[in-house]
Amino acid sequence: MNFMLKKADIPLTIAFFVLMGLLLTLLAPSEKVLGAIVKLVYLHGTFILIGLLMFTISGVVGFAHIITNRNPIFPLVKATEHTAIIFWVCGTFIGILTAYLAWGGILLFEPRLIVAVLISLLSLGAYMISTSIKKPTITSLLSILIAVSALGLMLNVGRVLHPVNPIRGSGPSIELYFYSITLIFLIVAIQMIRWMNREK
Repeated sequence: MNFMLKKADIPLTIAFFVLMGLLLTLLAPSEKVLGAIVKLVYLHGTFILIGLLMFTISGVVGFAHIITNRNPIFPLVKATEHTAIIFWVCGTFIGILTAYLAWGGILLFEPRLIVAVLISLLSLGAYMISTSIKKPTITSLLSILIAVSALGLMLNVGRVLHPVNPIRGSGPSIELYFYSITLIFLIVAIQMIRWMNREK
């Protein structure tokens, strides 16, 4: 399948890879401690990683837009930011569900949960501001702010029960499935950006 050529085929391509990613998640092996719950960890980790990557790219592109003042760059700022929000918010909800199933409840004092929700609220707030004001420079500035905030918070946040890396060290098969799922959903993210950035 040549999924990089025709923009008209992007929605079908997205659906195909989403289904592939979910199927691979269902087929992925369980883990000796978490059992089948680890399959949610696959998705949570994947979505958070891709969301953080997209926030970073959006911030970099937003900075380039402000420096160069080239309007053709601006749609890419919005596309990457919107993609980042979708993945991050989904990853946060999956993380909350995973925590509930794994720990028997939602631990409100878990720093990484607090930070994930905070970044979700900040990014959604930035999205509402940028869509209401509709000024490219403001949108680009907000994309930089969210990127710096997300990276800063995630790099410095502590943890209580959240493991450092529940995938690493769980065995080569689990790691292989996780990276494969991440790659598949990264393709989904790229296609979403292409769809949002398509020529009107």
